Amino acid sequence: MIRYNKKFFFDENNKSNGKNKYKDPKPKKIKSVKEKPVKEAKPKKAKETKTTKKTFANVFSAQKISSYTEKINNFFKKWYKIIILIIFIVILILVVKSCGSNNASKKTTKKPKETINTTNPVIVDSITINLNQEVPSIDAFVKNYSKIKSSNDQISYDENNFVNNKYNSVGEYKVSITLNDKEYSSRIVVIDKDAPTFAVKELTITQGDSYTINDLVSSCSDNSGKECILSYQSQDYAKLTIPGTYSVPIIASDLSGNTAPVQNAKLTINAKKVEPTKPTCSYGSTKYSSSHILTYSLIKNNCPVDAKYAKTDTYISTPENMAKNDLEKLRTEINNKNISMKIYFQLNVVPILNNEKTGLVGYAAYINGYEVTYNNSTGKEETGKTVISYDLRSNGTRKYTVNELGL
Repeated sequence: MIRYNKKFFFDENNKSNGKNKYKDPKPKKIKSVKEKPVKEAKPKKAKETKTTKKTFANVFSAQKISSYTEKINNFFKKWYKIIILIIFIVILILVVKSCGSNNASKKTTKKPKETINTTNPVIVDSITINLNQEVPSIDAFVKNYSKIKSSNDQISYDENNFVNNKYNSVGEYKVSITLNDKEYSSRIVVIDKDAPTFAVKELTITQGDSYTINDLVSSCSDNSGKECILSYQSQDYAKLTIPGTYSVPIIASDLSGNTAPVQNAKLTINAKKVEPTKPTCSYGSTKYSSSHILTYSLIKNNCPVDAKYAKTDTYISTPENMAKNDLEKLRTEINNKNISMKIYFQLNVVPILNNEKTGLVGYAAYINGYEVTYNNSTGKEETGKTVISYDLRSNGTRKYTVNELGL
């Protein structure tokens, strides 16, 4: 339904020729308006007061902080060892890097170059070498030798203990150097840095036997040529008396104090066997004292024979024949040597009794040779000085007392 509203306006400006004009306004068309559905109004929330908001915020923040705190505590309880380890590794890496940078800075620091003299020789005070090491050449003693060397340069070494261009003894030796007809001197200091080399061996003894440390070492040598110094590492094993097998640690060192690694020798001590009681000898003991070697022994079953046979043919014929045979051998040796000297030989065979003079132990045979000279005043030959004298051993060898013939 269309409604028309009539309105009347009075406009003072609408005046024409002093006359007021009144006109009805034209009716305006009004568009029809569709009615929109009315939305139900949502209930408005009651406004919270400031006091209510603050209280809620406080509660909320406290609960939140408490929750986070508990989570952090649980996290640290579970992972604190790993965290500490990580911190330690980081610190260690930083320290290593710091040290590396310091070392790098040190390495990069270059030493100032040594100024080389190109006119006057620069001689070193001394050079140290090891025992039996070849001596260095002249350029080792002159720092700037390449700048000043000439064909006439010479070097000579102290000849004491100097063999095959080496020193075989520890010490300090003079070195003489000639450069451009001028003499200079330096020194060689010879030290011993090498320990001796040695080998041990097994030793078996019977209880009650004695031995020394040398019995446990088969060989020992040192570059100095001197004898090794042998010692036990701990106790004196020479005092061991109980049967058994032992490992004996032995040390070898030299005069310079160089020590070789310890080696263990094997020592076996066997129990002593009980010997049966020996029968008493009928003619006393076998002990005797004599100025000559026993050539022919008559000891039987560890006992001497009856002394009454000392000068009979029962036993003396054997050593006499031994002595006669050796005298013939001696004469042959003298003839082969073309010795023109006339010699008088004296053969002696004497019995040896025990200390009690009751038992015959054996015989000693010895030969003396004297130079024969002619006495012009008497017209006779005389025996002079002894030119050969020896005892005959039981195995046929000789023990010389005098041997001017060189046999």
